[in-house]
Amino acid sequence: MRTLFFLVLKLQIHYTVARLEVIFIKMPKKVKKTKTNEKDVIEKSPLLSKDLSSSLHSTINPDRLDPARFSDLRVEEESPIRIILYVIVVIIIGVGAAFGVRELISKDDTNDNNGNDVVVEDNNNDTNTVIDSNNSPITINTTAKPSGGVSNTPKDASFVTTESFSSIGNETIDSKTVTASKLNYQTYTTFSRTEIAFDGLVADNSQSLPVLGITFNNAENKLTVALGGAKTDPSLQTTSSIADSIVSEIQYDVVNNSFVFILNEDSRYAISAAGNRLIIDIKTQAQFDKDTSAIEDVVVEDTTTEDKPVVTTPTGLNLDNDFSEETQFIVSSVTNDTIEYNEFYYEDTVNYFEIAWGSRNNVGDEFITNSTAELVEENGSFFIDVTIKNLASYKDFGEASQATISADLSAANFLSGKLESFNENTGTAVYRVKLKNKASFRLASETTVSGQTQVLVLQIQDN
Repeated sequence: MRTLFFLVLKLQIHYTVARLEVIFIKMPKKVKKTKTNEKDVIEKSPLLSKDLSSSLHSTINPDRLDPARFSDLRVEEESPIRIILYVIVVIIIGVGAAFGVRELISKDDTNDNNGNDVVVEDNNNDTNTVIDSNNSPITINTTAKPSGGVSNTPKDASFVTTESFSSIGNETIDSKTVTASKLNYQTYTTFSRTEIAFDGLVADNSQSLPVLGITFNNAENKLTVALGGAKTDPSLQTTSSIADSIVSEIQYDVVNNSFVFILNEDSRYAISAAGNRLIIDIKTQAQFDKDTSAIEDVVVEDTTTEDKPVVTTPTGLNLDNDFSEETQFIVSSVTNDTIEYNEFYYEDTVNYFEIAWGSRNNVGDEFITNSTAELVEENGSFFIDVTIKNLASYKDFGEASQATISADLSAANFLSGKLESFNENTGTAVYRVKLKNKASFRLASETTVSGQTQVLVLQIQDN
């Protein structure tokens, strides 16, 4: 289209120049006007031979020519003003045509044939930028998505009806430097999720939000999220109509700097944080009762064929164990399902093979899961079952074996390891390790060599 634009502009210029040339060529030179005098006589041609003059005579009698019958030579001259006006009109038409073509090009560059927005590739940072004419800090989608497809799906136990004031966030964060900048509402099949994003934060973990207050009024079906000293972008200071089965609308209370959720019926809520986002999950009481009854209806069959010795969980904190074949425990102070396991490590040392799980770049007591490790024999094969609790999510890295591990496992008492199950409702994962032979093992909570990540470690002694 750019080529067409310059071609049209060039043709317009050539046309204008050519037209001017024609005008100036057509302009006549002034002709000296002469009047016929009655006394003028038409002389004989000097080329006429004197010898022939006596014998050849003209048939025209000059005396009979009537000057009145001959008019003066008249030439119609172009007016200078008329020429100038014509030139101006031609220029205006040319400029208008050029701008018209340019506007057409700009539209073709930002839209495809169907009028859709075009993705513009940025080769400097390998990211895509979408030109969105409807970009808004508030997005509302009431088309229900499957609940199982959302990350950090809240457990039923997380939904509460607590009416007393509660809070979330870190008191060390200066709320005056933080601004609520975006609000996103999404309906799922069993609950709704609202995410409020904050600008002005430097950390990227669950403790990065300033202190925010939560108040629930069960009688009025109203949930209030107070932003405290944090600022609110003017674009969010409005009432957003939701009109789905869970939330009627989200109001902004300018006096108290808070968002008020108006609910359609008796409901429960769950509050959490992820990075720079506050997450508000809301589930109706009817849906909660339905989900709870479905879990209670599940019958678990006891397939145990022989009695097992009673294992007693240690009292108090227990973060380390010695090598043995007995069931081992990690007991921490964590009581909720808040830990995200998204790292998996392995190492083959001189005396043992090690597997570890962790929450990336998170260290401390609040990232230590309550866990157990048990040696199991089935059909002549030996396994170690590791049960991990307090999980908000678990990233499955697939089966670990000699085919997927780069280290030489010929000396290790290890055949394979894989995730057997992960129950989102209970926050529990079971990982099974298959051994070459029966062996002693050790379960402990440690940090990585860099000290950046808290990990649950299983060490399997070589034979």
